[in-house]
Amino acid sequence: GKQWDIARQHFRRIVDGFPQSPLVPEARIAAGDAYFDEGGMASLTLAAGQYREFLAVFPSHPRGDYVQFRIAESFFNQKNSSDRDQTQVAQALDEYLAFLDRYPDSSLAKTARERVKSCRGSLARAEFGVAYFYQKSRKAYRAAIPRYENILKNYPDFEQADETLLRLGQCLAYM
Repeated sequence: GKQWDIARQHFRRIVDGFPQSPLVPEARIAAGDAYFDEGGMASLTLAAGQYREFLAVFPSHPRGDYVQFRIAESFFNQKNSSDRDQTQVAQALDEYLAFLDRYPDSSLAKTARERVKSCRGSLARAEFGVAYFYQKSRKAYRAAIPRYENILKNYPDFEQADETLLRLGQCLAYM
């Protein structure tokens, strides 16, 4: 298989042994990419760390947009389905928004905007699932209402906005 660790050792040798080399930025990105491409939760987390370090050292590097995008992707690629923990999705969303804020004209901006929509959809679906659970299984309308209201306020483009309104109305009527 691919020898990720050995590759990363070579990139580190450039960074540590040749600090003045013009190849240091490339080597740092390559180290992040080696973790990213290896995949899996641990490696993606390490990739995000490498990329963050790069931006700390080279805040205005011409490839900064690529690196910030990959930070977001590192979290996006760890995401769970909407019925499970959404921490990674929320983190990815924050990183894509930071990307769009800093690099609105990047060639990656279109993809970043699509990812933002996807993350927001996941978060809205997760919130809807919790609200619906409280409404139907627990008859806990007081717990469901603020969640439905939150969806309507924070995710106006949610594909189930109509159902959200219906369920909110039902809960209010049952109170």
